[in-house]
This record gives sequence, C-alpha cells and structure tokens, in this order.
Amino acid sequence: MASRIDTEIIRLLQDNARITISDIARKVQLSENGVRYRLEKLERTGHIKGYTAILNPTKFNRRVQAVLMIKVQGDNSGKMIRQLKEFKELVSIYQITGDHSVMAIGFFSDMEDLNTFVTSRLLSCGVADCSVQIVMKRVKDALFEIP
Repeated sequence: MASRIDTEIIRLLQDNARITISDIARKVQLSENGVRYRLEKLERTGHIKGYTAILNPTKFNRRVQAVLMIKVQGDNSGKMIRQLKEFKELVSIYQITGDHSVMAIGFFSDMEDLNTFVTSRLLSCGVADCSVQIVMKRVKDALFEIP
C-alpha cells in the first residue's frame, strides 16, 4: 500500500506526467532527492508501471473502435492469446468469464478495415466465434486512477 505522500505524488503525475521533480517536491514538501527516492521505489514495487503519451486514435486515422467478444476453438486459448497480442490493432485483451473467453478492444480506420481484420486475420488464429460491437461514442475513456 502506498503512503499518503506516495499517493499524493502519484496523483500529481496522473494529472500531469510531465511535472518536474522540483514541482512535485514543492507540492508535497519533500526534497527533490526524497521525491526521486519515492518515485524509484514506486516504480520498483510496480505501483508505477511506466510513463507514456496518451494518443488520440482519430489523429492516426483510426476512427472505428470495436469490442470483440471471442470464443476459442478447443483448448487453444494460450496460443490464441499469444497471437492476439501481436495484432497492433488491438489495444486491450482480457480473459473473461461467460459465453466468450476473450474480450478485445481495437481501433480500425474504417468498417472495411475492421471486416478484413475479423475475416482474414482473426478467424485464422483459432477463433471459434467472434461477436463484434462498434463503439458509437466514448463516454468515459480513462486509465486506472487512485481512488
């Protein structure tokens, strides 16, 4: 569990990942070395997995977002998931319970691109069935944040 100060540092980074260590130090009332130490500890313990830019898919001609509900053929889930992880179109892949064993979220340039992906690439890697839902509007699109 992260301490109160660690949590405050994480919140500052979630608000602005480009915030300087000196700004963090001033806001949490620690030395810069103290902040560096805490950041290294949070990274080492896995509380912070990395730092990244959040991209707008439409600016990269990815206008169609789809949720793919996938049933696996036989007992091929491990092999199929390894193959799914290679597809750059898919940004999230989850093993789930229920009628389908995998849920994947992907971005595509248009409906034809999505159709080609499903019929030519996805169905060739051990998928027994795939149900596709198109995202009409992103209402909330956030990463995990500290409660």
